[in-house]
Amino acid sequence: MVAIPPTDKVCYESEDQQFIVHQLVSKTAKFPPSRYPCVVLQCQPRPHTRVREIDGGYVEIMPSFKELEHLVDAMNDAAVATGKGKLYEVLQRIPEKTAAHKAKWLRFNEARVGSQNGHDKKQGCK
Repeated sequence: MVAIPPTDKVCYESEDQQFIVHQLVSKTAKFPPSRYPCVVLQCQPRPHTRVREIDGGYVEIMPSFKELEHLVDAMNDAAVATGKGKLYEVLQRIPEKTAAHKAKWLRFNEARVGSQNGHDKKQGCK
């Protein structure tokens, strides 16, 4: 088997594009530069979502199990590519919720608190 040098790539992107796992080699902001692959998260905060800005300049992220599994997979791939071997193991892969399940709870929550545009700070959202 021929070793393939690590490259910049998107390892995973969520459907809502709020959670993206990248492997970066040449585009990292590290000094001094190196060809060592880094796994980074790119998260886009949006009001009233699982990725949101909170007080103190922080970004709060509520990843799904699938997203965390993809992060672990990307870290393992980078470690294998650099000769370290697999570092982490996901002990159990959690199935995603079905589209019907997600739609049911979206309807329930919209009826309960209104659409996302109706949220305000009294309900714990920024």
